Amino acid sequence: MSTSFVEAVEALRTTLSQLLPTNLSPAVTLDLSVYPHKIKPTGLGGFIASHDTVNGDILGCQVDGDVSVLLQANQFDQLQTDVNILVTHFATLSREQRLENGLLRFRLKPLDKAESRDESGSRVWMQTLRYQTLYEFLKIPTESEEIIQTVPINIQVS
Repeated sequence: MSTSFVEAVEALRTTLSQLLPTNLSPAVTLDLSVYPHKIKPTGLGGFIASHDTVNGDILGCQVDGDVSVLLQANQFDQLQTDVNILVTHFATLSREQRLENGLLRFRLKPLDKAESRDESGSRVWMQTLRYQTLYEFLKIPTESEEIIQTVPINIQVS
C-alpha cells in the first residue's frame, strides 16, 4: 500500500488542479502544493472491496493535510480579483462535487495578507490560500491481478 500513499498525494494534486476555475487571469501565476500530515489506509488495512468487473481489490487511503495555493501577479487589483474568484469557486462547490472528487473536508484557513517584493525592477504581489484537507484516494484495479485462468487436469484412468 505504500506506493498508493505517493499516488494518493499526486491524485489529490491532480484533482485540485482539475477543479481550478477556468476564468482566472493569465497574468496571475498559480502554484499548488500539498502538505500531508497523516496518511492512513481506509477500510481493512487499505482494502475497500473486491472489484465487480475486474478481478482485483479496490484499495484506499486518506490524506489528511494542508493544501497551499500561491498566487502571484504584477498588479495588486488583478491578484485580489483572482483570489476572490478562487475562494468563491471552492466555497461554492456542492457537497456532491466534493465527495465525487474524494474531498471529504476542504476548509479555507484564515487568509494571509497579500505581500509584495521587488523582482528585477518590478513589483510582484503574492498571496497564499491555505486549505485544511481530508482526501480519500481509491485505487481501482484496471486489469485483473494474476490469477489462475485454467487448471490443467491430468487424469489417468487405469
